[in-house]
Formats: sequence, C-alpha cells, structure tokens
Amino acid sequence: MYCGLPETVMGTLAGDGSPLHASCAAMRDAVAGLLATAQADGAIRGDLTAEELFALVTAVGWIAEQAPTLEGRRERLLALILQGLRGPARSAP
Repeated sequence: MYCGLPETVMGTLAGDGSPLHASCAAMRDAVAGLLATAQADGAIRGDLTAEELFALVTAVGWIAEQAPTLEGRRERLLALILQGLRGPARSAP
C-alpha cells in the first residue's frame, strides 16, 4: 500500500534538504511527545529514546515489505515490540 514509505521517512529525517523533512520531523516530534507522556506514566520503560521507538516501528513496516510472508503478521510484530517496551510492573497500592 505504502511501499517504500519506511525507507523514505528514515532517509528524509536524515537530510533536511528534502521537501518532506519538516513533515517527517513533525511526526517524529509527535512520537517523542507521546513517548514522554507514556514514560511519565510508567507505561513505557524510561530508557527508550524517541529515535529508537521511531526506528523500531519503522522497521516493522520495512520488514513487512521485504518479506511478504510477514505482511499479515505486521500487527503481531508491532505488538511484540511494544510488549518489550513496557515499563516495570507496578505493585498494587
């Protein structure tokens, strides 16, 4: 559907000469804001950076393009990544 989008987004972030740079940077900044909120709430581990999260999510899209057998498992791959990013379990009050 959006073939090549992950590679384009990551490449555009690296070069501010692209006409898409501002849009991709705004998307990355939005991810950073959501991540900071989730980390402050303890839902996501505190040592994860926005760049790492953005790269991981983009990687899921990229690998699904590269390996058509994984296309239908994109949501599962993303869920596996997100499960690994959860913050430590909180004890009950």
